[in-house]
This record gives sequence, structure tokens and C-alpha cells, in this order.
Amino acid sequence: MCRSSMLFAFLALSACGNDNRISEIDPVLAASPQLLDFQNVAVGSSAELAFQLDHTDGGATDVRNITVTNIDGTFFTFGGEKTFLMEQGASVQVPIGYAPTDEGWHRATVEIVYESEPGTVVLDVRGHGVVPQLTISPLGLDFGPVEPGGEKSLDVTVSNESGVAVDLTGDRVGNDVFTVDANYPLTVDNGTSQDIKVTFRPNTGVPVLSTLVLEVGSVALPTVSLRGNDCENGIPSAYDTDGDGFTTCAGDCDDSDPTINPGAVEVPDFINQDCDNKVDDGTPYGDDDNDGFCDDPLVCGDGSTPGDCADGDAAVSPNGVEDLSNGIDDDCDGVVDLGTSDLDGDGYAPAGGDCDDGNALRAPGLTEVADGVDNDCDVTIDETTSAYDDDGDGFCEIACTDGNPPGDCDDARFDVFPNAAELPDFRDQDCDGGVDEGTVNADDDSDGFTEVGGDCNDADANVNPAAGGCP
Repeated sequence: MCRSSMLFAFLALSACGNDNRISEIDPVLAASPQLLDFQNVAVGSSAELAFQLDHTDGGATDVRNITVTNIDGTFFTFGGEKTFLMEQGASVQVPIGYAPTDEGWHRATVEIVYESEPGTVVLDVRGHGVVPQLTISPLGLDFGPVEPGGEKSLDVTVSNESGVAVDLTGDRVGNDVFTVDANYPLTVDNGTSQDIKVTFRPNTGVPVLSTLVLEVGSVALPTVSLRGNDCENGIPSAYDTDGDGFTTCAGDCDDSDPTINPGAVEVPDFINQDCDNKVDDGTPYGDDDNDGFCDDPLVCGDGSTPGDCADGDAAVSPNGVEDLSNGIDDDCDGVVDLGTSDLDGDGYAPAGGDCDDGNALRAPGLTEVADGVDNDCDVTIDETTSAYDDDGDGFCEIACTDGNPPGDCDDARFDVFPNAAELPDFRDQDCDGGVDEGTVNADDDSDGFTEVGGDCNDADANVNPAAGGCP
């Protein structure tokens, strides 16, 4: 029992003596690496690296201060706690930030002061600011027609060939109807591209022209032109979204439907196909002679009354007055002149102009249809239909019955037909699906600008109001 107590006392004394020895040794702090090298960082971007600070010997010590002294500029910073306690054997990270705003090599020293003798650790920092090599395309965004309260989004693409990652840090937009969907900082890695969504939300239908500038710190990327609801100065394709060859400037009343445009053929479906503000005109659903009746027996698309037996003659309708001597069923009651012969029952006797009294699809008051037959007995076959060349330019729309080739995309205009010369009128003259190509209205170099929109050289994508070279 006595020997055990003596042994315990000896160990306790030994331990206590060891603590006293450690506490008597001056604390020593060491850091690595001696040189913190950021290497290449894009001007306008930022990076962070850290020294490791180790307590290598002695008792606990207080770190009293950490300072960064910039030799070139003010690009290096310390953002951590400057005072703290370090126990023996502890390690901490000392973060240093580098945010160059100028090109070139930059240097700084980091001094760590702690409670000891000499109690100072001095380290070196350097970095190389490089000008970011970023390209942005297109330099013009045309959002086309957008209704007030609606929205449309397009992308600009930022490509990075700087050799280092670059942080996009913000943007400037000239009008708040345009917004940028991006969370900054947005990193674009070297050799990659980043799409950035821009959205147009107009308050009115008036034309809007604005700008977008993306920023890398204090460095501004080339200006992007933003345009919306500006058909006359914009890119025609943006205002012919349905690809029917007609922009809104050319009178397309529904640019979301390629079957609706000024050159379309009207069909009986309660829709105004040809944008003339008349529904189903030239079809059985329309009142073409303006007598208040359409010629379909059951339904009309324009609000008139069904039952006209001759919609090409305003004197013939269910309200008409029967003329007993003209060989016509004037009042559409199915009887011609109280019994005059009408073998095919179409309301016209030969004396009234029926050119084929054995065919009910042929009579003077009938609507012409594309069937290779003279339906209205005017000696012309299929006029006003898709099978006839109505404008005399040598082409019908489809399946011609008059001997002409098909392909006319607007058979109401003689200057519109396949291979016609394109004119700057916001419509497709040559029926190839493009609008105004080769004219001042077109963006022939695909840089986002037309000549009327300010492009002074529409054959060179590197010359435009955004890229420079144009007054």
C-alpha cells in the first residue's frame, strides 16, 4: 500500500514537471506555403487561397493581428478573424483573397503577429491578372412582337477563351421591361460557354430599344442591343414567327398560325384566314353578295343567315322578289318562275343563265371551287380558288387547273411568285419562306442587326452598332 502511494506520487510529479517544461517554451507558429501563388486570375474576377498556420511548439498563444500589405495595387485581402487563441498542436487556415482590376503581376506580404518572441510570421503572395477573353453572341436580340402583359425569352451566349475561369459579376440593362435571369457571380470555365436568359415583358405595344451590358468586375463586355415590338427596324424573321412569309408589318393578323396571313386562301371554318377582317368570304359560309345570306343551307361563319341559293347575285336570296320572266329562283324557294324548267334544281333555268342544266354544281350564282369546273357559269374555271392564277403572275397556289405551275404564296399580288425579286416590304416575294433577304430589311450577316436597324455593313458580322464601326 505504501509502495503504491509512493509510485503514484512520483508519476504525478513527473507529469507536473513536464507541463511546466512545455509552458516555459516560447510558442512557435509556422505557416505554409511560404509563397501563396494565385497564378492567373481574370481581371474583374476573384479567387481565394489559404495559408496553413500550425502551432508547432510551446504553450497556447494568442494571435494578435494578421495584416496584408499590397506592394502593387490593393488586390489582396484577408477576410478572416485577426485575433484568436491557438492551442499547442493546432492548425488553422488563413484565407487570402485576390481580385485584380488591372492586368499584370501583383504582390503582397502577409504578416501574422502572435504572443511570443519574436512572434511574427511573414509570408509572400503573388498573382497574375489577365484580361478576360470573352465573346458574347449575338450582339443583338430581337424579341419580335409581344403583347402587353406577355413575355418572351431569348438567350445570349458568353464564351470563355481566357485560359482561366471568369466570373460574371453583374449586368446593366437600360430598360426594366427587359430582365436577366442569372445568379452572380456566374462562373464561366475556360473553354466553355454559358447561356444567359433575357426576358422581355412589355407594358405597351410600342417599340422598345434598349441595351444589355454584362460585367466582369469593372470590365464591361460588348453591349448587346435589345429590341422588341419594332417590326419596321427589327429582324424580319422575328416578326414572322410562324414562317408563313408575312411579318406583322405586312399585315399578318396571327403570327402564331402559318395558315393565317394576307396571302392565305379562305376556307369555311369561322376563321379569317386572309386577314381582310372578313370571315369565310368566298366560301359557302360567307355572304359574298352582301344580301344578308350565305349560301350554306345550315350555317354561316360571318353572322349572316343561311339559305342563299345564289351568293353571287344580291337580287337572289330568301328575301328576294320573284321575277316570273328571268328564269331564276329569285326568292330561293326551289321554284323557278312558277314552274320554268330547272332540271338540276340549282335555281337557274337555261333562260336564267344556267350553263349546264344537268349539273347542280354549275349556275350563275354559285361559289367557284377548285374542281376544274366553271361553277358560276362565267366561262372562267376555278377563279378565286387555289387552283387558279388570280393575279396573273403565271402561278397558282396549288394543283393548278388553268395550266400554270403551282407555288404562288400570295395570289392577290402579281409581284409575289416563285423566284420573284425580293423587295423590302416585310413579306416573302420569292416564296422561299424567307422575308426580305438581300434587302435593307434583312440581317444578311446574322449579327442581330438590319441595315434599317443601324447596320452599316450587313455583309460583315464584325461591323454593327454593337461591335463598332457604325456611327
